[in-house]
Amino acid sequence: MSFTTFVPISIIFIMIIMGFGFSRRLIFTDGINKQIESENRAIFLSAISMLGGILQAIMNPFIGIMATWNLYAVFLFLGTIIIIFAFITPVKNKYL
Repeated sequence: MSFTTFVPISIIFIMIIMGFGFSRRLIFTDGINKQIESENRAIFLSAISMLGGILQAIMNPFIGIMATWNLYAVFLFLGTIIIIFAFITPVKNKYL
């Protein structure tokens, strides 16, 4: 079911995915900074951060339950979600 069961390669893939996610967050934040006026910027960035934390608090228990059921299915599910969100939330060239 998974791409590999060799732990060092799995760790490398996880680090690569985290690296892409971190750079995407920087691009996302920079795009928001260019769109929102400075007096409202802190409120919006705080609200986005809070919504991300709430989403994590909701999703983490479900992912934990799935991990006790089948760890490979969790990796497949999370990878699919990452790919879907990468295509749903494209970054426009003018914000780069």
